[in-house]
Amino acid sequence: MPEVVAAYRKFRAKGLRVLSVSADDAGREARLAKVIADHHIDFPVIYDGKGSKGPLAQKNRVTGFPTAFLLDHRGRVRYTSLEGKELELRISELLAEAARSR
Repeated sequence: MPEVVAAYRKFRAKGLRVLSVSADDAGREARLAKVIADHHIDFPVIYDGKGSKGPLAQKNRVTGFPTAFLLDHRGRVRYTSLEGKELELRISELLAEAARSR
């Protein structure tokens, strides 16, 4: 999560949007709130309370946590599970692609 937060801060002015979905089990709201506060997360976080058996995790075949999906400006999943410099590189590419399509 720290890499996603850092990328969001770096690229949000250029159009990056982040939506986080917590797949924690029911009753873990306090833990999630602590993570949000500890990491200074300032983008939306949805809590489904259904864990790995929830419909979002099942539909998207999430097998590990956290799992990140990087979507393009049309809403298509283009990359998953990126980290570090690779995450920043792909975000830059997709933002440039979006700018060209305007």
